[in-house]
Amino acid sequence: MSNIKIECPAYFEPTKEEISWLGSLPDAAHEVQTRLYCELELGHSGRHCSLGQSQDVGTEQTCWWVWWSDGTGRAIEECDPCPAAGSDGLEEDLLCLLPVGHVGKHRF
Repeated sequence: MSNIKIECPAYFEPTKEEISWLGSLPDAAHEVQTRLYCELELGHSGRHCSLGQSQDVGTEQTCWWVWWSDGTGRAIEECDPCPAAGSDGLEEDLLCLLPVGHVGKHRF
């Protein structure tokens, strides 16, 4: 059994307005990309999702996820991170880094 996660190939191209809004959030941590790839596993059910932006203030983090469906609407939503943690077998715990309630395998 493999623990390698193969990601969904779906992608989303945010509008200039969405890029501007995500990029203008206070304490934005990332440069918003013009193409966002789904971060869920290949063959997942339901909507696709990709991290659009995170706001990092001290130890607090707010994550904004872009959700979309093939051929239909899309939304940008604030979502808490998945609380699942794993281990790399060494000294470090690994966090899932996907939104809470995601479908499919965790991302560690």
